[in-house]
Amino acid sequence: GGRLVAAYKQRGSTRECDSYRALLVSSSLAKAFHSVYRTRVMKFVHQGAGDLQFTSHRSPSVSMAAHIIRLHQQAMQRRGRSAATLFIDIKEAFYCVIRQHSLPATFEDEDVFRFLNRMSVCDMHIDQVARLLAEGPSLEALGCDEHLLNIVTEFHRGTWFHLASDVQGPLVHTEKGTRPGDGFADVLSSLTFAKWLIRLENHLAAEEILSVVPWNDENNLMTSPGPSLITKGIVAWADDVAVMTDADEPLKIVDKLSYLTEVLVQDLQDFGMTPNFGHGKTEAVLDLRGRSSHSVRRKIFNEDKGQIAINTTLTHVTSLRIVHKYRHLGGYITHGCKLQPELQHRIAQGRKTCLDYKQKIYGNKAIPLGHRLQVLKATALTSTLYNSGTWSRMNAKETQRMGPRSDFAL
Repeated sequence: GGRLVAAYKQRGSTRECDSYRALLVSSSLAKAFHSVYRTRVMKFVHQGAGDLQFTSHRSPSVSMAAHIIRLHQQAMQRRGRSAATLFIDIKEAFYCVIRQHSLPATFEDEDVFRFLNRMSVCDMHIDQVARLLAEGPSLEALGCDEHLLNIVTEFHRGTWFHLASDVQGPLVHTEKGTRPGDGFADVLSSLTFAKWLIRLENHLAAEEILSVVPWNDENNLMTSPGPSLITKGIVAWADDVAVMTDADEPLKIVDKLSYLTEVLVQDLQDFGMTPNFGHGKTEAVLDLRGRSSHSVRRKIFNEDKGQIAINTTLTHVTSLRIVHKYRHLGGYITHGCKLQPELQHRIAQGRKTCLDYKQKIYGNKAIPLGHRLQVLKATALTSTLYNSGTWSRMNAKETQRMGPRSDFAL
């Protein structure tokens, strides 16, 4: 257990609940216990992870996750094929995970349907979620020994929190979700995500919806097309999911994108999770090439106002938003592999960092120039060049933008 703190997101009205992020400040004793057994469970997390579920593999690299998406766009551009990347945002992913998918926590209610109703699973998906739970938890299926399984399960039978603003108030007992700040948060979310991800990948790969990714089993940027091909082009970093697909004709890629969105929404709901279709959340970047690409682009962005129709069980969700750029893993994925939005963002980040230290460091003549340069390299330059290894080759205009005459120059 621990204290639940409401942290303001620095955007939106302070009177709206959506403007706050719930953070659990776990007890030190719980963290000490969890760290011991978390280490023992991690080998099963690595073992059961999807091919491109980076946070669940050893030595994860956020640059690699972003790099694959950029390389996919560039490869399709060179081959003259239409490409699409669907970015998924899950509402309160850590808090909405049904932890019983990962470990055999005992239900207090004998009736599983009563339990699922309490988990906010809608009637339409209760049967499917019940069948998935009946398949058994991920840890058990991955061969976790009985003693360790029982200990981890016991840790999650009586989870609780109290509000930081009401310490003397009643404790809140929880049976759903795993909270950031808890030692097992990434373990349970990764196990549940892997179960969902592999199931979804197998479904879409069987129907030849996903793109093929050449791979040589390297976890860093020093990669090259190897002997293996991954036919399941879904990149996952924590709860950030990107689905890659391509086609030889513009109309085919639109149909593929619409279909995989519908399948993905259905699968998420089967696992008790819901995608967020708000602005900047679940959206797609679509790069149309080939015959009739102009007419298809005109229809989507002019007639349909940048949306494609989808058929889901979600209330008030009838379309998927198509955007020119999407903020993903600290950078921008753009239509046509353009670097300009990324460079503008990076320069702005560097300038902001410089302004933060301008008076205390750079304007302080008592600090030696060498020390000030060290601070500059460790803060502003690091912020500016974050993930620059994933960028494509810059043209003359982009090179000038990042050169000594750029807005970032001191």
